[in-house]
Amino acid sequence: MRRFAITRWVCCTAEICRARRHLNTAFRIGIGIQYGDVIVGEPGHRSHRMFTLIGDAVTTAARVESMTNKAQASLLVSEPVYEHVRDLVSVGRRFRTPLKGKTGRFLLYEVVGAHAMKDTSAEASKRIATNAFHCLAILFFNPLLCLAPSEMTGLAPDESAILFPTYGRPIEDGAAIDLHSWIFEPEFDSARRRAVLALLDETLEDESAQVADSALFEERARWFFVDSESGKPLRVQVGETHAMMPASDDDGHSHREVLISGARALGEGSVARVLRADGSLVTEITVPTIAPTGTSVISDIDDTIKISDVNDRSELIQNTFFRRFQPVPGMAGFYGELAQSGCVFHYVSGSPWQLYPVLQPFLRDNGFPEGSMHMRRFHPGDRSFFDFLRMDQQSYKSAAIDSIMDDFPDRSFVLIGDSGESDPEIYFGIARSRGEQVRAILIRDVTGETAVSERYQQLLASLPVGSQVSLRVFLTGRELMTAVDGLR
Repeated sequence: MRRFAITRWVCCTAEICRARRHLNTAFRIGIGIQYGDVIVGEPGHRSHRMFTLIGDAVTTAARVESMTNKAQASLLVSEPVYEHVRDLVSVGRRFRTPLKGKTGRFLLYEVVGAHAMKDTSAEASKRIATNAFHCLAILFFNPLLCLAPSEMTGLAPDESAILFPTYGRPIEDGAAIDLHSWIFEPEFDSARRRAVLALLDETLEDESAQVADSALFEERARWFFVDSESGKPLRVQVGETHAMMPASDDDGHSHREVLISGARALGEGSVARVLRADGSLVTEITVPTIAPTGTSVISDIDDTIKISDVNDRSELIQNTFFRRFQPVPGMAGFYGELAQSGCVFHYVSGSPWQLYPVLQPFLRDNGFPEGSMHMRRFHPGDRSFFDFLRMDQQSYKSAAIDSIMDDFPDRSFVLIGDSGESDPEIYFGIARSRGEQVRAILIRDVTGETAVSERYQQLLASLPVGSQVSLRVFLTGRELMTAVDGLR
């Protein structure tokens, strides 16, 4: 019975991989097969029950499946599975590899065909592929075997995920929500750790001893050490809707638009969460549905609401990794007044996503309003952290802001940044092309340039004749409190 089931699985999945070229659509398949005893059922609280399989075979199958992306293979099977079907399949590559969470190296086989399939015509392939999918749906419930195709997997026991703050926009009978997730294994990988420390040491030459001893550094830098999981889908519950995120990319990130019917009243939004099979919460966010009209604030973070000293290499690293985050005086109060008046917030920052888990508590604890987060990808080893933050942000920020403004063509926008980088040039560029949407530009001065400086006069002169966009240069948020009424 066991050999029959394993043979049927392998032959069917091999045929799915072969027959996809006849299905008139392009997609990638990644399947890993292992067999063994598993626990099958619907554990968890009655309000969060979900069918699941638990056991070592499940974890091993997921690890084998994850190797399909790295090996660029459609179907990989473990050595025990191969021993059952060696006479019935054609094998391509064989290789030994470590599997996450497992000891030793495992022999995997790339299955490229099944001898049992005699008819190779296109019509036969379509028929067999259809039958194979039905077969997989049935065999998935067999406790003797575990298949982990990328379309079916969620989080492994040693993996975690984050849903980043986002927003919903109203559509007919509901809302459209752009979800953004990050899947990772929260481990301190020594090789990754050494790479990050090397990037910091180049700017902290005589202070590098702090790296090993600073608890604050460990808290901040740990997110650069995690092992991002690629090729992983993620099941997300948004209100009463269940959605599967696309397989994560090489950085563990994934994006998807989810349509929610019967969304709550504007402003209340929906709760998006990721649950494990046992019902335990992994991550949760509240997604507000933003009204089509009103005022939105797009805000930078570094040196706009948080003191970073981006232009000073050593100070930037110290402020990012070794010192308590310090808010720019008065900015939380000013933003709070704007929020009370009905403004919504979008934080568009040049900082890497790895800093989100420590920036979010900073925003919350200092009383800044909640808002969607838009940050950048950073790959440790590609460049130094300082160079990453100092590199040109114009294309990234302009694209992020354009996307937000495209979603709300009838809202007015206030753009808030600082003079240390290219925020003024980015914001005025947007004002030139979207003047009817931009109400005001507020720039915190960190370079000693007032509103009458040549830099700002040239930017103001670049606006179309008759433009109503106003400019305000400030040092602290307290100076802006009198401007709240004019920005509502």
